[in-house]
Amino acid sequence: MVNSSMRSLAILSLIASASVAGAEVFHIAELNTRQILELDRDRTIVIIPGGILEEHGPYLPSMSDGYVNLDESNRLAGDLSDRGWTTVMFPLIPLGSGGANEVGGQQVFPGTYAIRPDTLRAIFMDLATELGEQRFRYIFVLHGHGSPAHNLALDQAGQYFRDEYGGEMHNLAGYLTDSFSAPELLTEDELAENGFSVHAGVMETSHLIHLRPDLVGPDVGQAEPVTGQGIADLMELAAEADWPGYFGSPRLATADIGHAIAEKRYRANLELALRVLDGDDLSDTPRWSVIAYQREETQAVISGSRAEHSRRAGRQNAWIRRTGSEL
Repeated sequence: MVNSSMRSLAILSLIASASVAGAEVFHIAELNTRQILELDRDRTIVIIPGGILEEHGPYLPSMSDGYVNLDESNRLAGDLSDRGWTTVMFPLIPLGSGGANEVGGQQVFPGTYAIRPDTLRAIFMDLATELGEQRFRYIFVLHGHGSPAHNLALDQAGQYFRDEYGGEMHNLAGYLTDSFSAPELLTEDELAENGFSVHAGVMETSHLIHLRPDLVGPDVGQAEPVTGQGIADLMELAAEADWPGYFGSPRLATADIGHAIAEKRYRANLELALRVLDGDDLSDTPRWSVIAYQREETQAVISGSRAEHSRRAGRQNAWIRRTGSEL
């Protein structure tokens, strides 16, 4: 009985090992060391989805970004596999920096559980080091989220991987494209009602209705618009004590708009990934982190967030020193 079981396990192991050598989609959490060693580093792509836990108001789940990023990651893995690449999926990392509540200086808000940008950078630099030491060459991070510092941290982790290990690590969502909205699907009146929306408005709500309608509040159709015309307006709106946690008009959201946005975003990610794999240099492709830090209207938000991150780090470090808890 024991010998028979061992033979069966050996056969299953050989089958699994053989399958790893082909162009397929695998989950790193399910692979053993033999299977990982057999991956052809020149034809293997590691995909790391992320998703900040961030308030999205009373109608959307806190991991809205994560559901979008995971969907895009799974689609990308499948498409690249169909093109002859082996793709290895990491589990979703539910950590990100800079909740939208920081726009109004509300550093604490139910639904947001953010980490500091330098913590986020350290996490992805550590992963880059592990993967680089194991000679992986291609890493695609899908961690779409609007915070400038969040994107800068991921961009810097990618640059570290390229400088130190000679590979390609890109946060695909950090490149600036026109894929985050579909204004052509709204009327002029609807566009005016949604206004300048960067968080949980008609576009993002539509995206979630398309992907996870079960997680969207059934009363979203009664959502009151929170309309601004620019960053300055959003800062004032988000500073109000009764700010609901979104900008724009979620009540206008539809599954059709969500499907259109999902397709645009995914196609943009796929195009960027294929360019990287074809050897294109993306250094001249606009990045949100660079543009955001250059814009005068975002400096106040960035400055306020930086001050809060410094305060939190100071409090934590003071506790570590006081208690002798250095690692």
